Parts: sequence; C-alpha cells; structure tokens
Amino acid sequence: MEQKERLKEALIFFGRSFNPGSYKDMCDDGLAKALKHFLIVMFFGFLIFSLVSLPALLKLPDEIDRGLSDFNKFKISIDADMAQPAYIFKPDIVIDINKTLGAMPGNAMVYVDSDSIQYKHKILDLYPLEGTIMLDEISDIADNRSAITAFLASAILFALPGIFIFGYIYFLLKSLLIIILVLLIMSILSSVVSFGIRFRDMLSVCLYASTFLAINLMLKPIIFLYFIPIVVYLVYCVIGMILSGDFSEPKKK
Repeated sequence: MEQKERLKEALIFFGRSFNPGSYKDMCDDGLAKALKHFLIVMFFGFLIFSLVSLPALLKLPDEIDRGLSDFNKFKISIDADMAQPAYIFKPDIVIDINKTLGAMPGNAMVYVDSDSIQYKHKILDLYPLEGTIMLDEISDIADNRSAITAFLASAILFALPGIFIFGYIYFLLKSLLIIILVLLIMSILSSVVSFGIRFRDMLSVCLYASTFLAINLMLKPIIFLYFIPIVVYLVYCVIGMILSGDFSEPKKK
C-alpha cells in the first residue's frame, strides 16, 4: 500500500512538471528534488527511446547482409604476429594470435587466435550467447555472408549494454548543455530587466521543464519534430521563471 502511495505521489509530481504554474511551489521542495526529477525523466525517456529503436537495431545484420550481396568477390588477407597476448577491457577481450595461452580463458568473452574468433556471453545473465567463427570465413566475405551476418548479430547483442550506458550519458550531457545555455541566457536577461528570482529557483525550473527534452527523445524514432520541443522547453522555462519570481529587487541566492 505504501509503494502504491509513493507511485501515486510520483505520478502526480511528474504531471505537475507539465504545468509551469506549479513550478514556484515545486521550487520550494529544494534543488535536490528537482535534480532527482531530471535524472529520472531522462532515464525513462532514454529507456523508452531504446525500446522503440530496438527493432531497427536488430534489423541491422539483415541490412548488412543485403549490402554484402552486391559483392561478387570480397576477400581480406590477415597477416599478424604477436610477442604476447593483448587484452582489451581485461579480461573481456583477448587477442592471442600465436596461441600462447593455448585456449580461451574462462573469464574472457571474446578470444581471437590465428584461426578463429570465439565468443561467449550472457545478455543480462539470462540469454546465453556463444559460438565460433573461423577467420577464413571472414577473409572471404562474399562467399560466407551467412556466417558474417550471424557474427554481426552477436556483436550487436554484445554491444547493447555498452551502447545503452554511453547513449544515456551522451543524452544526459546533451540535455545538461541545453539547460546550462538556457540558464545562462535567462540569468543575463533577469539581471538586465531587474527581475527578482533566486539562481537555484531558475535552475530548478530548467530541471523540471526538462520533461519536454525527455519526451522529444521518446518520439524521435517515430517522428522528427525538428526544434519544436526545444522551443516548447524554452517557453516553459520562461513562463516558469516569470511565475516563480517578481519584478522587484533581484534576489542573489
């Protein structure tokens, strides 16, 4: 019952972020709550974006296979020698051309030797993914399209967790840059027109209005709205700041 009440309160609080008239009262809850709101809406915005984009990502191997079908001949020659095994993101990826280790280490996810590429992994520790692709199959890509396509599909599944993490960080930094720019512009304008609003309230308003930045990301795989969401975000910031301050002696803190 307590969890239901918390969820209800969270949804109500989220709904209030669509109403700039509520920003003044929300600012009184403190900057920490505004920052928490920003991180949560950004996370769920990127999560929904990832889920909507997943079907297109999973079609990528088929698109590559279709592109490779245009080649009548496509061969790659591999000639390499190593003094000792190389580790990438140790111990996840091991390159051991001279087979110094003799076999794939038990804690490695990818092992490359002079003959093959071996891989094993579990997506979210649930879905086992393992196999071997011979390097001579890679060297003659045109005649081994099916093996290459299977390998690329596995590589995409391998990369999904990393893609999600780095994608979220990129979206977070991009949103923060927009917030900082808006905050800088509004700070200058408030000083010019002697508008009284605390800096932390201005920052809180920008963080609460970021709901529209998250919505923009959710809709990107479906429809491209150009700069409309940014304009809406800016309008909400301006309205929210006007309603949260007053044209009196500027407030410094």
